[in-house]
Amino acid sequence: MRWFSSTKTRNILLAILAVATVLRFWNLGGPDMVTDEVYYALRGIGYLDYIGSTLQSTPLFWFDPLPAWTKLSMHDHPPLVFLVAYLFFGLFGVSTLVARLPFALAGIGSVFLVYLIGRKMFSERAGLIAAAVMAISSHAVFASRTALMEPLAMLLILLTWYIFLLALDNLKWWPWWGVALGFSWLAKYTAFPVLAVCVVYLALFKRDVFKLRKFHVGLLAVVALFSPVIIYNVMLYRAT
Repeated sequence: MRWFSSTKTRNILLAILAVATVLRFWNLGGPDMVTDEVYYALRGIGYLDYIGSTLQSTPLFWFDPLPAWTKLSMHDHPPLVFLVAYLFFGLFGVSTLVARLPFALAGIGSVFLVYLIGRKMFSERAGLIAAAVMAISSHAVFASRTALMEPLAMLLILLTWYIFLLALDNLKWWPWWGVALGFSWLAKYTAFPVLAVCVVYLALFKRDVFKLRKFHVGLLAVVALFSPVIIYNVMLYRAT
């Protein structure tokens, strides 16, 4: 798979990614953490479902001792963002910069994926323009500079869509589409509609895909990856 048709294209994209990197990393650890950044980072430090609020309790207060299945997810969110934060804190220590680091990286990755999607759907020039716009978009830059769920969810949704486009041309990509979709669900529940969009498109234009074994393997991958959240909620329902 060739990402660049020419050295010129490669250099332009590298320049776009450089701008995106500067805008997302400049003084990243400087501003104080606000709102949900604090709660997410707190839970990421020890991968503990605790938010330090008297307005919203968590399983930490419901069970003594904590059942093992409570580690599979969080009571209000899927677990991936907190697991990523936990990994980064373990590798680089606890700080505001480290709390935001994985999400800034996800923001840069999203710019690159926008290029790939634009090139795949339209043209190389369209991909470069789309990536340039996203690189400097105030909304995209702001989101990527926060320790919130959205940057990682956006990265995985874009990855799911890009692999979906690849799978329409090459059947070997359908299992990987399911893997990407499953991870997007583990990042944020608002990724659920991505499956509906893909299924509606296939129903309208590519119905034969529904008969393919590789497509079903992709769906099984979604369920398998999301199964910790399913198990968590079943066990929580049974216990409470």
